[in-house]
Amino acid sequence: MHDIIAKTTLTAITAVCAFLPAKAQTAVDSIDIAIDTPGATLAATLTMPAHAKPRAAAVLVSGSGAQDRDETIMGHKPFRAIARHLAENGYAVLRYDDRGAGQSSPLRGTETTDTFAADAAAVLAALDSICGHGIPAGYIGHSEGATIAIRNAADPRCRFIITLGTPAMTGDSIILTQGRAMLRGMGAESQWNTLEPELRRRYDMLKSDLPAVLLKSSLYADIVKSQPLVAEMPELRQKAMAEIDAMCSPWYRAMLRYNPEADIRAVTIPWLAVGGALDTQVIPENQDIISRLNPRATTVTLPGINHLMLSAKTGLPAEYPTLTGDIDPAVLDTITRFLNQLP
Repeated sequence: MHDIIAKTTLTAITAVCAFLPAKAQTAVDSIDIAIDTPGATLAATLTMPAHAKPRAAAVLVSGSGAQDRDETIMGHKPFRAIARHLAENGYAVLRYDDRGAGQSSPLRGTETTDTFAADAAAVLAALDSICGHGIPAGYIGHSEGATIAIRNAADPRCRFIITLGTPAMTGDSIILTQGRAMLRGMGAESQWNTLEPELRRRYDMLKSDLPAVLLKSSLYADIVKSQPLVAEMPELRQKAMAEIDAMCSPWYRAMLRYNPEADIRAVTIPWLAVGGALDTQVIPENQDIISRLNPRATTVTLPGINHLMLSAKTGLPAEYPTLTGDIDPAVLDTITRFLNQLP
């Protein structure tokens, strides 16, 4: 496996490694480091108890799209809140800017979830090296980060995983159930009967082996067939082509094809899966699938919580900017209780 280089000063590394005996405390320390992975350098922050040896250590893995180390979404910074909370409770946390975000290397446009899973594995290796093999290390992943945590759970360095808003269906099913849940939340579920066949047809095209050039022309023709104005209005045509380009990316096509069933069944280490009862992006039924496929997993579905792990009224993404806070205290408490029970 590729060597991992954590670039930081000798003084900082010494501070990380020279932990005192564990004791109750609330102060935390943070150190910025850089981690070399195959094809990229990731900028990261290690947050830890200031006066104690960590009980365990976790890598935070963000959801889809280029996210910064705080997983900043519409003003909310859940990863920053998780890191602070866990450090105050005796745990070390390493979070990083994804490729294409913050101070990390730019995206090349060829990445898939496999690429991001390799990045997460490199970060876990760096954390394990910094903290020492005697401290249990694992992942806390949100959305696509949850998928990555599950896929990387077989790594011998990984001693536990915590997943938030965890996809347990095939990628196309996640998107389809998301669409229906959002229409239902807007009081427009009746539109689903018309929309679903169109979406399934396009996703089948995207899951095929058609080359991107042919795929883009086929998708455009299919969209114009159902929405003739797209061909007549330049602004609509430009928007449609931008959406087609995004859907034809290697990441999106691989995401639609991916079936997590075998990976979910294969997890044997301690696993906490936290879901929100108001999640409209990864609907709560995914929690039931996890329980069925892997009875060893601990699943907790919290009432009133949306996909961002925030208290909400509807769970719809349109509500996200109006919500307060970074992450609900009930989510933090659930994570901490699980970590406190690790062997």
